[in-house]
Amino acid sequence: MTRGRTLARIFATRARESSLVDALEFGAPIGQGAAVGPPLPTSVRWLTWSALGLGAKGLAQFVVTAVLARFLGAAEFGVVSATLIVIGFGRAATYGSIGPALVQRPELRAAHLRSASALVTWGAVALVAALWLLAPAAARFFGMESLGLADVMRALSLVFLLEAAGVVSEALLQRELDLRRLALAELTSSLLGFVPAGVGLALAGFGVWALVGAYVAQALLKSIVLVAMRPHERSLRLEPVATRELLYFTGGFLPARIFNYTAAEGDNFVVGKWMSAAALGIYGRAYQMMAMPAMFLGEVIDRILFPLMARAQLDTPRLALTYSRGVALIALIMAPASALGIVLAPEIVRVVLGPGWDATVGPFRVLLAGLLFRSGYKISDSLARATGTVYARMWRQGIFAGLVVLGALLGAEWSVEGVAAGIVGALAVNYALMAGLSLATTEMGWPRFLALHGRGLLLGLAVGALALAAAAALRGAGAGAFVVLAAGSALPCAAVLAAARWRPRAVLGEEGLWLLRKLTGRDPPTRA
Repeated sequence: MTRGRTLARIFATRARESSLVDALEFGAPIGQGAAVGPPLPTSVRWLTWSALGLGAKGLAQFVVTAVLARFLGAAEFGVVSATLIVIGFGRAATYGSIGPALVQRPELRAAHLRSASALVTWGAVALVAALWLLAPAAARFFGMESLGLADVMRALSLVFLLEAAGVVSEALLQRELDLRRLALAELTSSLLGFVPAGVGLALAGFGVWALVGAYVAQALLKSIVLVAMRPHERSLRLEPVATRELLYFTGGFLPARIFNYTAAEGDNFVVGKWMSAAALGIYGRAYQMMAMPAMFLGEVIDRILFPLMARAQLDTPRLALTYSRGVALIALIMAPASALGIVLAPEIVRVVLGPGWDATVGPFRVLLAGLLFRSGYKISDSLARATGTVYARMWRQGIFAGLVVLGALLGAEWSVEGVAAGIVGALAVNYALMAGLSLATTEMGWPRFLALHGRGLLLGLAVGALALAAAAALRGAGAGAFVVLAAGSALPCAAVLAAARWRPRAVLGEEGLWLLRKLTGRDPPTRA
């Protein structure tokens, strides 16, 4: 088939499927004739199922971290963090780009599924073999031989084989926007795998192996559920044409994914190598607590927007509308959350991690200043992948990765807080770089983009001021950490809800009112 005929077919497919984006914009259900596949749920149901599944995953990690923080020291957490750096890099460098390639394909044939299955399987086998051979060298590199890093790394390498079995099924569910089943897979693996294994082994005294057991149990159960929900044709043979088509996308996506992973873990790498296992444990817990809400919101948005934007990638006005709403809503949520966390950081650390983790408060506060950047870039990332601008995305991710490593190296000369400050700077630059790519794609200007943040930033200042006043009064009265956290959060939240009810447009703006209509099914009061 010629390139001209291929493009014509893509345009025709996009035209048939444009009503999918209507569901995001207007919440209308999609009929049988609107697109390939069965009718899809409304945008509110998509949001609900995505939030439920990823919320369960976040809750599971929160519970296990909170329990293990009372049994393990910072150095033991550092061992697992160092192991996950290597595990995650291997995943990103091999089969991690195959799932997105399946989602993005304009036309998906059985040959693509067979080749994708072969790619992820052989990639996982190669990774397990490599980690078993290189684990002792990795332990020496991080200076953690005496802490058992090699044994932990070899055990966790089994996660590759377990995850690989469900990669294609998960991609197909995301492509089909079957977010209910994706959510059920997350719920099952998190609440029936990760939590029981992690907490149970911790209470039984297995120490660092409790975390290993949690990750292995979660990967096993999730793949079982995914394969049962979305079976597909499997093969160990690579079919040349289909493999080339998949690898063309990954050719631009894979380097960007590696850069992105380097950006995500470069700070941990620097802290683990040039500081200590204990410092890595402290920094890792601070970053995990900061990133949890950002990852939750970002993943919810990505699961919905990536397949929708991919189907409507030639409709610039729709992409611009969706992107602008996403940017404004993220600012409206994350700016107040950042302010609240900075004020109440000591109580959050004490309640979540328990006593003995006060050194985490400083880096946690610094990292919270970058919460908006950490979550906001995800919508630009979704847009770049959906529209196929993976090569333009790639060099931006390369700059980001370099800035993360550089910022961490410079900060490590002073303290863990210095590393956190370097990372916030890198996050800000990355947010601007990815926004520039999105603005070029959607034909939106910088003044409009910056204005979308205004209401969220003002709301953040108001929430921070109220939380600061409440926390100061409660601390002065000698209230415990839980009381300060609960009351210090409740007062500003109640004030925002009251103001939004009284003056909804002034507090929420057009984008917030749009989301409120989606969630409630009715228009809010019309007071300005």
